[in-house]
Amino acid sequence: MSRVIKIQNENTNGHAGYCLDVVDLFLPKAAAGRDKHREFCVSRIRYGYVAMQAALDKMPPMQLDQSDGFVVTAPTLVARIRRWAKSVEES
Repeated sequence: MSRVIKIQNENTNGHAGYCLDVVDLFLPKAAAGRDKHREFCVSRIRYGYVAMQAALDKMPPMQLDQSDGFVVTAPTLVARIRRWAKSVEES
């Protein structure tokens, strides 16, 4: 599976655009955990752009150390994603 998506259609006038895979965009925002990122992440789950399991499956290669500015541990991030997915299911 590619981690970059190529978009090229009539809406791009035949030009190619390259975008991050949505889960690759979701994970660092989930790790940051700011309110604005929470809103973004929950909406990706709510509208079906990100499946909880797909996000959890991509987590192992993520480096969550403080040198990269992340202060969240992997278990905390897993719990956060599960909590967000559960809130979507309950609403």
